[in-house]
Amino acid sequence: MAVYKVSIVKVEPAAGGMVYADTFIQIRTSTNPITWGDITNGHRTIVLEASDIMAIVNNPLNNTAAKKRAAINDKIKAKALELGIDTADEAYGALLSLYTFPFDVTIRDV
Repeated sequence: MAVYKVSIVKVEPAAGGMVYADTFIQIRTSTNPITWGDITNGHRTIVLEASDIMAIVNNPLNNTAAKKRAAINDKIKAKALELGIDTADEAYGALLSLYTFPFDVTIRDV
């Protein structure tokens, strides 16, 4: 199974109490040295609720910057996984390995 990550380029405040994160979903292309490549349709805006971010930042259990970052990272990871781009990329690869394009599929045989 491939390894994916989300790379956050920038964040900006948005209307409606949201924060927009400009991101790229990337796939690990080699392990020695570790290199990453952008995947098809991997450039996405992840929408985070400002109230969620502030709840993490103001939570007394998150008493260090590292804990706050870890909790925010978990939120970003969940939002990135909701996009399904990692799964779609794997399915895309499977289709490319099975078919030569273009190909036909009969949908009705009378």
